[in-house]
Amino acid sequence: MEIIKKKGIKRINIEHNKPLFFIILLLLVFLVFLLVQSRNLSVQNNENQEINESQSEIGVGSSIPQLPVDSDDQTDCKTDSDCVIVQTSCCPCEMGGQEVCVSESNQYLFEEKLELCNEDLYCPAVYNCLINSCICNNGKCEANN
Repeated sequence: MEIIKKKGIKRINIEHNKPLFFIILLLLVFLVFLLVQSRNLSVQNNENQEINESQSEIGVGSSIPQLPVDSDDQTDCKTDSDCVIVQTSCCPCEMGGQEVCVSESNQYLFEEKLELCNEDLYCPAVYNCLINSCICNNGKCEANN
């Protein structure tokens, strides 16, 4: 390495130290990359906190989030064809979630609530589909297993 002095300025001749120069350059690029990643992680954590707050409004818990059947009128029916199976958790029944029978006219309520579920939710690979079909029994939709 050669140091050249010109009027109070020191200059290092990089010609002989190209490998060292490239290593330092790579380290600088890596540090910038780490800074950008840590900032992205901070932004993502803030977004996740907002999602978790919105999910708490629909009863999303730490295990498998459930969407409750709010009232008996959601299961009112006259015939078997009035009843449908709906997903009541952010995870489908094929992945550990649950389902219930409700009146077809109230199916949209569950679909709207499911839109609030976090897309990054991890569901257990457990088959939990227990309802074969729904029937109308004494004016209420029930599971027919």
